[in-house]
Amino acid sequence: MSMKRTAILHALSFRNISAIYIFVILFAIFSLWIPDKFLQPGVWRSLLDAEALTGIAAIAALIPLIAGSLNLAIGGQVGFTAILRRGCSAGSGC
Repeated sequence: MSMKRTAILHALSFRNISAIYIFVILFAIFSLWIPDKFLQPGVWRSLLDAEALTGIAAIAALIPLIAGSLNLAIGGQVGFTAILRRGCSAGSGC
């Protein structure tokens, strides 16, 4: 086996990109199980809207992780922001 092929197989191993493999498997399961509901654009719009805050926090946590300085405070910041956002959107005023 050549070095290039070994490097490609290592990069595509389950240990390195397991989240992508799990996403593909779950997508296939739900697409086959409930295709009339799961593949509708409204479902995806709602899902992306509901998880926007989590996605932004994941991107914000990515930079310290790449730099090698793990920031454990990101969870507390996300929780505080979610509570603050919910309070503001409930009409209690901010």
